[in-house]
Amino acid sequence: VRTREGSARDAAGLFVRASGRWRDQAFTVEARSPGLLPLVTPADNGRAVALRLNARRAHAGRRDSEFRFRGRARDLLRFEGLQGEFRVAGPSLAATGNAVRVTLPGTAAFFMQGRIDKEGRHWDIDVERFDVSDTHLSGRFRYEQKSPQPLLSGELKGRQLVLRDLAPAPG
Repeated sequence: VRTREGSARDAAGLFVRASGRWRDQAFTVEARSPGLLPLVTPADNGRAVALRLNARRAHAGRRDSEFRFRGRARDLLRFEGLQGEFRVAGPSLAATGNAVRVTLPGTAAFFMQGRIDKEGRHWDIDVERFDVSDTHLSGRFRYEQKSPQPLLSGELKGRQLVLRDLAPAPG
């Protein structure tokens, strides 16, 4: 892990870079913020700060998985007041999902971009573009962390959905 406080002449703010291995896969993460205090102060301070995050996970012999976020956050430790644009790409949904312990189907390389807004226990995700092979989709979704059952709702749209692009072949 490396950190660097910037000065007026070299992009003021906090820059953090970490690299290593996780689950036998190489990764790197970079984050930028105007400083440390805005990221660790309580969310009720009402002040959102700019945040940039780049994460990359290497896959042997295949394209890396990559996540990018550009936006603002009031409380990064609790993901409060998080708003911004994201991009996710990888060699397959399964390979990328494994990094965060989410089971997803094996697919060809994919690309997704959109917006995330998180307030309290609600995540709103606007997927502007999701491409896997010949499939081209978009949609708006809301994830609510409620007890006893979390709820995911939304609308999926697209100009073309090819089922074989998103699911293993029936056998």
